[in-house]
Amino acid sequence: MRRSRGMEINLSNLDSRSGTFVVPGEKIAVIEEFMPSLGTFEECGEIRSQIAGFVVIDSISRTISVLRKGKRPKVPRRGEIVIGQISSVESKLATVDILKIGKDTVGNPFSGWLHITRISRGYVKRLEDVVKPGDLIRGRVVSNKNGVCQLTTLGNSFGVIQAYCSECGSSLAPIGRSKLACGNCGKVETRKVADDYGLSGV
Repeated sequence: MRRSRGMEINLSNLDSRSGTFVVPGEKIAVIEEFMPSLGTFEECGEIRSQIAGFVVIDSISRTISVLRKGKRPKVPRRGEIVIGQISSVESKLATVDILKIGKDTVGNPFSGWLHITRISRGYVKRLEDVVKPGDLIRGRVVSNKNGVCQLTTLGNSFGVIQAYCSECGSSLAPIGRSKLACGNCGKVETRKVADDYGLSGV
């Protein structure tokens, strides 16, 4: 249960709404729950659909969208492999914009979480030492409970598959199992890299 602006929001109900077919003008949420996004509009505190389509809820960014009929959103299931881009890194948690589920490109990217304990089998002291904003990663879905996609990069085939220099923005090349170097400015950085780093052709 989450409390927001004086009202209670039952997160267990979010999954039942995501993927629901709606018609133009239909009420899909209230502004206290979500921010309106693609295919929606706000009227008198209520979020309504602009188009006929399927509801897409991003429980992490707290946004709600509607995709057109015929484009039912694909939701990653436990065990599926995803490709995503790190959008933010905090002390224990990284937020990931999920771009692909398996081989399918996501039409309306949504967010996932990568916790520091699910990065590597070894001890990770600082999350920013193994992933940084802008990195492309390959992960596996371990949970989608309450509409929140939780990921892991445990295993040799998971982790960062493309990274960029935090100093100049150039691509980083591997120089060791966990070290990457910038060919432009020479900066050396660390990441939890996948075994096919730079070769995946995402």
